[in-house]
Amino acid sequence: MRARKGSTFANAVTAHNLAQLVYRLLKYGEAFVNQTAEHYEAHYEEAVKKGAIERLRRMGYRVIIEEARRAVGWERQPPEERGRRSRGP
Repeated sequence: MRARKGSTFANAVTAHNLAQLVYRLLKYGEAFVNQTAEHYEAHYEEAVKKGAIERLRRMGYRVIIEEARRAVGWERQPPEERGRRSRGP
């Protein structure tokens, strides 16, 4: 943030976030909970999906979401075995 908007702006944003945490603590009695990386990754993944769907809808597409099926029993070959064919004895 500091690199884009400057240190004064970054300090103001940090102070605002801290003030929100203190307000929430005082008003609702909720303690600060440090979120894990998994929480942020899941949230980010969901936001990316929603954004992509919304962009497609704006372009006039109807979007139907379904889970992709994965091949069962398929294993990735090590790099040294890829592309080799058995030539026989």
